[in-house]
Amino acid sequence: MEASQAIPVFLALVPDDSTAERIWQYKHRVRELVGDQLYLDHPPHLTCFLACFREVSMVIEATRRVVNNISTPTIALNGWHTFFADPLTGLHTLVLNFGASDRDRLRQIQTQCVETLGPCRDGAA
Repeated sequence: MEASQAIPVFLALVPDDSTAERIWQYKHRVRELVGDQLYLDHPPHLTCFLACFREVSMVIEATRRVVNNISTPTIALNGWHTFFADPLTGLHTLVLNFGASDRDRLRQIQTQCVETLGPCRDGAA
């Protein structure tokens, strides 16, 4: 199978309904203040892993292992920060921030995603 046949997979955490609504309100306000921006119309989420894979069944099984080993995190929004030089776009993105202990917990979840799904990915793609 060629690298072009690899399937991109995006794994993310999504907020509860009330938090998602609050984020949509923030996004609406940003649009009012500065106009349309990259990602502004994307649903609220927290990216855990993005890669290309050749075998979807491997991704499903690896994702099940991750999900079975984590509990739903409770996090608090804590202001804003800028994600400088996004590797996918090279641009800067304004993102919501979390407290230090929340960031530590989210890093643990992301590390589990990377360690579990990383070996399955198509590195060339």
